Amino acid sequence: MKNRLWIFYIFLPSFLFAQNGIRKAEYFIDKDFGAGKCFSIPITEGDSINLQSVLLATKLLNLTQGDHTIGVRVKDGNGLWSIPVFKKFTNSWSKIVKAEYFIDKDFGAGKCFSIPITEGDSINLQSVLLATKVLNLSKGDHTIGVRVKDGNGLWSIPVFKKFTNSWSKIVKAEYFIDKDFGAGKCFSIPITEGDSINLQSVLLATKVLNLSKGDHTIGVRVKDGNGLWSIPVFKKFTNSWSKIVKAEYFIDKDFGAGKCFSIPIIEGDSINLLSVLLATKLLNLSKGDHTIGVRVKDGNGLWSIPVFKKFTVNIILTEIDTVYQNIALICFPNPASDKLFLQYNGQNELLIDLFDINGNMVLSTTLIKEKEIDVSKLLRGIYFLKFKNQELFKVILQ
Repeated sequence: MKNRLWIFYIFLPSFLFAQNGIRKAEYFIDKDFGAGKCFSIPITEGDSINLQSVLLATKLLNLTQGDHTIGVRVKDGNGLWSIPVFKKFTNSWSKIVKAEYFIDKDFGAGKCFSIPITEGDSINLQSVLLATKVLNLSKGDHTIGVRVKDGNGLWSIPVFKKFTNSWSKIVKAEYFIDKDFGAGKCFSIPITEGDSINLQSVLLATKVLNLSKGDHTIGVRVKDGNGLWSIPVFKKFTNSWSKIVKAEYFIDKDFGAGKCFSIPIIEGDSINLLSVLLATKLLNLSKGDHTIGVRVKDGNGLWSIPVFKKFTVNIILTEIDTVYQNIALICFPNPASDKLFLQYNGQNELLIDLFDINGNMVLSTTLIKEKEIDVSKLLRGIYFLKFKNQELFKVILQ
């Protein structure tokens, strides 16, 4: 017979509640640790208990598949604990569609920090805890509360866990704007092992990304030494939220905030990363892959984290007026998505061809100094830029 779960309310013992009201409530799964020693149920004095809401909270406990028994007891104003009320249930009884958490203070169901979730998933509480490294909590002890919501719109009671802010060191961090590309695949945040994340510094870096005007959402996640990525911490912001007064860049090696190559800027401007890259003029850059990093500073003296972009340099030997000369070329960015930029330091026009992985030419264009190529309509994959059948770059479109 298909398992059915009904909504139960506890009215035991009813004469106690009528006279004194219930002051505390708790539950346990399978094993009773004794009155006052089990999982707490938040309650307003005098309330009854929605057993379905309590059962829904078990989704946070990573229970084994199969049958379990939940026990719930309450305590009155005289300090008397009731006997437990038991209910058998199966772990797969209900799918969750939303989840959220709070630190120390509960703002109410549906009003706390969102936890990204695939419908039906259980919650990895350690991954949620790791996300607190982004919130710049004070040192010491804190309490995290997590609740989930089922397809019928019912929120569970919170599941609480105490933790100390220094409980885990982070070794990597990353962020994304509006779209999450998945753990380990977003914009890197430079970090010293064990550091917390300054979210304002990360937000300031968005000035380098040429975002559209209006509202956006930034997501930040961190990774601990065991390889576990936290859930993202989200923050909404408006692109015009802060003015920048200084900017700088470095190639391959970061010399520290305020110690790199200056970028001329008018206060409040955003940064054109391509323009910065072209300004390097390819001076003394070796053949191969490089990384440019750009950071900005606001009026309060806060430097952003660097925004990184990979690019490729190639050196070709070409005949110009019967004289062979070395010509340096840049391909930016690589990997690319919709636009590909080329730059070289020669004087004459170059004919550049783009081939797919099967050797079919999909694009041909001339290059004088610099060129923007629209690759948005090409299939995602690997391509090769060539000059006179000489391979210049392997380009990845993603």
